Amino acid sequence: MPTAISFTALGRGNGFPFCVQRSTDSVINAFDGHQDTSTNVITGVVTIEEIYRVREVTQIEAMNFIWNLYSVTFSNAGIVDGAGDPIAFTNPGILRYGQESGYINADPYTPRKRVCNENLSLSIPRTTTDPGFSNGWFVAQTGSYASGSWVRDDTSAQFAIRAIYYATDTEKYYMVFTRSTRADDDSFLGEIPFSNLTFNYYTY
Repeated sequence: MPTAISFTALGRGNGFPFCVQRSTDSVINAFDGHQDTSTNVITGVVTIEEIYRVREVTQIEAMNFIWNLYSVTFSNAGIVDGAGDPIAFTNPGILRYGQESGYINADPYTPRKRVCNENLSLSIPRTTTDPGFSNGWFVAQTGSYASGSWVRDDTSAQFAIRAIYYATDTEKYYMVFTRSTRADDDSFLGEIPFSNLTFNYYTY
C-alpha cells in the first residue's frame, strides 16, 4: 500500500466526532436497506438506482475508513452479471472522490486532508426517492486507466461511503454505505455481500 503523509491528530480524534452527521439510533438503523428508485412515467416500471446499508463501527474504525482507506479488493465469489455469468474482478477499486459530475482523483483527499470532509453529508431519513448523486462520497470502483483517463470495467464492483453518523442517544457510530455491481452505464445491478470486500489502508 502507498505510504501516506504523516499528520498529528490533535486532541481526541482531532475533532472527528464533530465532523460527522448526527441523528438518533432508531432513525439511523431504519435507513438500512433504503432504496433510491426511479419510475418510468410511461410504463410505470420501478427501477432500483441504489440500495443503502448501515453498519455499526467504532470511532477508530470510522476514522480509518475516512482517513486511511486506500482501496477495496472485491471477491467475485457468488457474483454474477445480468446474464447470470460469473464476474471476475481482477483489479482493486482505488478510492476516489465522487460527485454529481463524476469521479475525480482522490489525491487531494489523502489522509491528512480528510480530517473533516464536509461533503459526506447524506441526510436521513430521505424525503425523496431520487438518487442522491448531488451528495459527495468516497468511492472505490473497479476499472483501469486508459490514455490518462479512468475507465470503469464493463461490469464493475463498487463500494461507496456516503456518510458517517453518530447516534446521539446511544453514542454509537454508524457508516452509511453502498456495495454493488454496476453496468457499463454505471446503473445498479445488484448488491455485493460485505464479506466479499477486503479493505486496504495506507501505511505510515
